[in-house]
This record gives sequence, structure tokens and C-alpha cells, in this order.
Amino acid sequence: MSTTLQKEDLAQSLKILALDVHSRVRHWPATRALAYARGLNRSWLDIASRYSSTDGPADSTVLAIRRIATYSAIHDTWTWRYILAAVGAASGIFALAGIPLLTTSLLSPQLSGGEVAGVGVLAFILSLVAIATLAPLAHIPPFSFAPLLRRMAEIGLAIVFAWWAFRGAGNELLTSLLDQENLRADEKARALAAGHSLATSIALYVGTGATIEIIWRLSGYRSPAELLSRRVHGYLPPPHIVTETYLHLIWHIHRNRAALRKRRIKKRVVTAMRFLRAEMVLDVDRCIRSYGGSRGDRDLYRARVNVFRSRLEAHEHALLDAIAPREADAVSQAMLSDVEELCAGNWPDASDQPQPSLRNRVAAFTRRVAPALALGLLGLFYHKLPMVDSNAAGTGAIQAALVTGAIALSATSDANVEGGLTNIFGRRGRDRG
Repeated sequence: MSTTLQKEDLAQSLKILALDVHSRVRHWPATRALAYARGLNRSWLDIASRYSSTDGPADSTVLAIRRIATYSAIHDTWTWRYILAAVGAASGIFALAGIPLLTTSLLSPQLSGGEVAGVGVLAFILSLVAIATLAPLAHIPPFSFAPLLRRMAEIGLAIVFAWWAFRGAGNELLTSLLDQENLRADEKARALAAGHSLATSIALYVGTGATIEIIWRLSGYRSPAELLSRRVHGYLPPPHIVTETYLHLIWHIHRNRAALRKRRIKKRVVTAMRFLRAEMVLDVDRCIRSYGGSRGDRDLYRARVNVFRSRLEAHEHALLDAIAPREADAVSQAMLSDVEELCAGNWPDASDQPQPSLRNRVAAFTRRVAPALALGLLGLFYHKLPMVDSNAAGTGAIQAALVTGAIALSATSDANVEGGLTNIFGRRGRDRG
């Protein structure tokens, strides 16, 4: 073979190798998720065969399960999920340890390492006590209508407390107490700085916790990694979103069918049903938005998915009454019938859904408007409250924060597609089995 032919063969081999490496790198996420996808597909096909009303799942159900398993595997094994999770964990550790370090370095650089650690531990414990003390706010209107207001109230109270302890009457009270102890000037300065650092750290812990809770609620209890992954990989079609929810729940019920007599097991299963039921409605709405659907399209699919939400609620009630494994199997069979109906392309008639009465519509409107209106009025007339100094430097900032919070609350009040502000801002558990 001539030298020219050898060079051409070598170039061709290198080109093929380069194309192979490029293909592997480009499709690496799908290749890496293939084993996981096969496991999901096998598990879901097993439960579909077990609870099917016929001899086995229909071809349309098998194809839907295969596609959903592949999508879920790519989504769950996305590399950036782990990176973002690591960043979130590092941010939490930094916030936990960094708040006392930040406050003591800004307010009192002369405090020793042991004193800084003591301030941090004590501030964290007292912040937990403060949050537990403010918990009864959730039972007081308007906070009971929108628990988000409770978190916003915690942030406002934390700011007021920090200002009171650092610049207001709290500072004067601490100074007078230290004057009675006959301390030296340097000891008095260190004690005063430690007190200021403690109060500021408590306020920052409370404010950080409330802010994270607000973001967590507004995101529908979905982590940023989950939302970003769906943006990158796209959403499944609405029928497959509903089918995926059903498959996760059927598998969860199947795995715990023999232990439903235990209260904690049944509570975990029911909590998963409630959470995934709400997430199903939200994901369908996000899906239609991502596809560029109009308001009419969103209303249509909301009505359709609400039919399955109502069915899941009925299945949940049946599961609450279930004790024996055969009763749990009956619930799973009924749920799989819904899956087979949907995979066959049969959306239920949404016109059969009961329309909300005038009283319910007025109550829903009140829940959306009243909290934001109450918060806005509080911000406008905050400086006229009897215990507030209208000339204080922080009064204007607090008013601006309250008014901004009212605007944000009114803007996000339509975020829930289930109807009712309490559902999206209320506590929901999370367990996908």
C-alpha cells in the first residue's frame, strides 16, 4: 500500500474517531441516563401489568410509559442538578456560619473567636425561639388567608427588632444595664458590641429563613435545579404530565400497600398524593405557558387537568379508608384505569366539573385581594401607629418594604391554578416515593 493511501486511511480513521467522540459527548446525558430509564420503564410496566383491568397494558400505555421513563431519567440525572445542589448546600452552610462572622466583623472586630462562636450559637437558638413564638400568627386573619404574610411579618419584625436593639430603646436599655455592672471601659465596649451583634444576627437568621421560605413557596416547593432542568429539557405534553404523576403515586402505593395500617406510612402516602396533585396542575399550566399557549388554551387545560385532580382527591379519600392490601390494590386499579383512559387519548369532558358558586368566587377574590390591601394600608399608615417614631431613620425604609411586599403579593396572587391563594402558599408535603 502506498504512503498516500496509508495517510488517507489514517485521516479517515481519525475523522471517524472524532465523530464518535463528538457523538458520545453530545449524547452523554441520554446515554448515562439509559440504565435508569430502563429501570423506571420496567418498574412502571410491572405495576401497569399488575393493576391493569385487561390482560396487560395497551400499546398506547406502553409507549407513554417508555417516553415518560426516558424523560424522567434524563431530568433526574442531569449533571447540573448535583452542581446546583452543592451550591445550595454550600450557601446554607455559609449563611449559617457567615451571619455571626459578618455581624461581629462589622460591629466589633475585637471579639475573640470563642465569643463569635458563642454569639452565633445563641443567635441561632434564639432565632428558632422567635420563629416558634411568631407561629400563632398563622391563625390570625389576614395571615390565616395567606401564610406568606406571616413570613413577611417576620422579616418586618426582625428589621424593627434589629433597629430597636442597635439604635433605639433597646440600645439605651443595654447601656444602662452595663452601667450598673461597674465594668471597665473596654469590657463595656466589648459587651455592648456583643449585644449588638447578637441582636443583628438574630434578625438576620429570622429574615433569611423567612426569605427562603417565601422563595420556596412561590416556586411551588420546587428547587431551582428542578425548574431550570424543565426549562432546559422542556416539558412533557400535558397528558404525559398527568400520567407521570399517576405512575409515581401508584408505585408509591404499591410499595407501601402492606404497611398502610401504620399511621406514619399512610400519612406519608397521602401527603405525597396531595403534593403531587397540586404540582400536576402547576406543571400543566407551566407547560402550556412554555409552549406559547394563549389564555384560552391555559383555561382549557386547567379545566381538563382539574378533572384528574378531583379524581386523585377521590382516590386519596379511598386510600384514607383503606386498611388491607386488597383495598389499596383497588385504589391502584382505579388510578391505572385513569392512566389507560388518558394514554388512549380520551381527555374527560371538563364541562362536567362543578362551577364555583358566587359565594366561593367572592371568597377567592377576597383571599387574593384582602392580604395585599391590608399590607399596603399598613405600609401607608405605619408612621401613624402609636408606638412608631415617625421621625426615625428606619421608618421610611419599613414603609417602603411593606408597600413593596403588598405589590409583590398582589402580583403573585394569581400564581396558583387550583383556585385559592391558601393552596399555593399553604404547607404541602413532598414525597415522590
